[in-house]
Amino acid sequence: MKKIAFVIGVVPIICFGMIAFWYVIAIPSFNNSQMETFSGTYESYKSENELLTNNKLILLEDGTYKFEGMKGFSLEKNGTWKTGGIDGQFEFYDNNKRLIEFASPFGGDGNEKIIFNLYDSNKVTFMKIKHQ
Repeated sequence: MKKIAFVIGVVPIICFGMIAFWYVIAIPSFNNSQMETFSGTYESYKSENELLTNNKLILLEDGTYKFEGMKGFSLEKNGTWKTGGIDGQFEFYDNNKRLIEFASPFGGDGNEKIIFNLYDSNKVTFMKIKHQ
């Protein structure tokens, strides 16, 4: 009886411990790693070869961004960004902490790109500028 009671008591504790580990340690660690990978300076492209001039997005590791570019685009000149949104999307916020835009991250290892309006005909791709 004591063994059965021990198993019945230990199994839920292990399960809850694994869930807590996943949401408290693993996911935040992954999001911080992704934030480091994708921080940098990006230029915008309408397609892979068509550069949209004078559009620059700077993502900083501290969770802030600066945007220099096109009017009518939904990003503010500066605000905050974070990883781990719905389906792994990045979330962009204005200075009043209001969610203003989602973007889908792609690539890695120096080929990072962020796509706004992924499933829209007006999609805009920001490709990371490679530093020499």
